[in-house]
Amino acid sequence: MDHHRQEEESAPATERLRDQVEHTRDELGRTVEALAAKARDGVTHAGHLAAVKAPDPVREKAGAVAKTARANRTRLVAGAAVLVVYLFLRRGRRHT
Repeated sequence: MDHHRQEEESAPATERLRDQVEHTRDELGRTVEALAAKARDGVTHAGHLAAVKAPDPVREKAGAVAKTARANRTRLVAGAAVLVVYLFLRRGRRHT
């Protein structure tokens, strides 16, 4: 009988956990989108400054870096997503 009561008590806990996971997924999605937008804005701004103020060798190097970033955009976003997941997990462990 104790086993049956434990199952009944764990059902709400399981549901709460599922809700927390879903909420965290939603937050993660929004955070990754925001990070990607910030990264694009930052690259655009840096490119503009480099084009306006930097000497020719620096502009050439900045152009090469920007080209590499565009070519590896998926990897950059994936890396940002991994970082965000790590930070969420680390934050969650502190609060438990």
